[in-house]
Amino acid sequence: MRTLVVGVGSTIRGDDGVGPAVAEAVACACGRGAEWMPFDGSALDLLGAFSGPPRYDRGVVIDCVADGRLREGEVARVLLPQVVAPPDGWLSSHHAGILETFALANHLGEALPPDLRFYGIGVTDATSFNDTLSASLTARLPAIIAEIVADLGAVSSGGIA
Repeated sequence: MRTLVVGVGSTIRGDDGVGPAVAEAVACACGRGAEWMPFDGSALDLLGAFSGPPRYDRGVVIDCVADGRLREGEVARVLLPQVVAPPDGWLSSHHAGILETFALANHLGEALPPDLRFYGIGVTDATSFNDTLSASLTARLPAIIAEIVADLGAVSSGGIA
């Protein structure tokens, strides 16, 4: 199984860098066939990683959520193809987030991985200029990584089930 794990976030904005930190560890735990890439661009640009060659069987996007809906270190998963259009219609492409971008791509019939997941990780501050994660979030990294790897079905032999 070919898997692309994308860590969204800026590694110079403190806890915003949790996506890349977790993505690298998750891809390593998934073993052969898994690649990872850091990403710090617009959500629409992220589509290019998944929609063109090479084709992936599984896409994983990991990003921080700093809006207070998740406790620090809490992980929430969304299966992206299941995301539907917002009740008030599609957002402008100038303001689309990750979930809206993948929902729009799915709606337009874009060829995306059949298993496409978004993992949001709760953080309290994603705006401080700092090249390290906070001590409290760093302490939670092993549990966060283990939770995502378990959800993906990674097995101890280093492969995806």
